[in-house]
Amino acid sequence: MKRKILALAVGVLLVLVFPSSCADKEAIKKEAMPGGIKDWSRTDAPKFIESKDLERFECEFGFQERQEEGYFYAIFEMVGGDQAAQCRMVGFDGSRPVLKLDFEAPSAALGDLQTLVDQHDLAKHNGLDRVANGLPERTGFRLLVEYASGEHIYAYDNTRPILDYRAEIALHEFFRGLAREAGLLDAGQEGD
Repeated sequence: MKRKILALAVGVLLVLVFPSSCADKEAIKKEAMPGGIKDWSRTDAPKFIESKDLERFECEFGFQERQEEGYFYAIFEMVGGDQAAQCRMVGFDGSRPVLKLDFEAPSAALGDLQTLVDQHDLAKHNGLDRVANGLPERTGFRLLVEYASGEHIYAYDNTRPILDYRAEIALHEFFRGLAREAGLLDAGQEGD
């Protein structure tokens, strides 16, 4: 009788302990393990955007070689406003920002930027969303384009460059030209 009670007690204990140990293993599996790739890409994301009324543009990517301003990785942003577009350029050499510019551009620059978005078919990247855990910041590619219609383009992949080099050059030159027109690039406002 004592053996039956002991066996029953052990059985109940195993039933109570076993699910919690399984839950712990599942929690470990869900943690971000270095080198593990998570892919949340949406193949159904639209690859064509009807709207041309660009409101916000954010793009960041790395270059194969150092740019003349001294950076390998850049962030370009433009947000439409009532009178002008607000622009931001940040260039990084490793983790250190070596170029940081905030300036205004004419509102018409949003239309010019939309022309580049169409010309280089950036919408074809819409829906890409891949992350390799454990990689340092400022690697890969990120793109966000928002339109007045509510349409948007979003793409992110921290493992590799996505843009064609011609698109990289065009975006870089576009923002450099706007900064030059604002009188900032040649003024040498670098760093913080």
